[in-house]
Amino acid sequence: MNRFFAILTLLVAVNPAAAQTNAPREETQDGDKIRQRQANFASKIWWNQPKKIEDLGLSTEQRKKMDAHLFAYMDNRRENNTPPSVAQDGLLSALVEGDPAAAREHGEVLAEAAAAPVRGQIELMIQVTSEMTPAQRQKMAKNYPRMLSRPWIRSFGAGRASGRASN
Repeated sequence: MNRFFAILTLLVAVNPAAAQTNAPREETQDGDKIRQRQANFASKIWWNQPKKIEDLGLSTEQRKKMDAHLFAYMDNRRENNTPPSVAQDGLLSALVEGDPAAAREHGEVLAEAAAAPVRGQIELMIQVTSEMTPAQRQKMAKNYPRMLSRPWIRSFGAGRASGRASN
């Protein structure tokens, strides 16, 4: 997606009319690709695996809701996946200048950026498991304890996902 915006910026700089004629179509195509990647990833995540569906007794309705939570998580991560380079540069500058207050401020921004993905993972786990019955959660804890103790997705930024979809 960042490459898309870089190309779009270059097009606008050279020909401002290009932004009006080409951007919506390219943006739609980019959005379609992202949705395809998300659907592909969701098809492999644990709640869409036949063995776990059968073992845990997950209904189609439950899995649709779980997919919706996953897509919302992915959208949020992609939209809020801003590179912390400005804060890193600010921290470096503040440390070099000996400005502890500015260094702390930039450090807080970096810490928040580092914590956001973990918070998102935890919220995804809460939302997904809340779609399950108590008996399903107990069975999951007994038969698949690792699924409750580690992240389900390592990253999902710039339209790409990588992770432990299979758990």
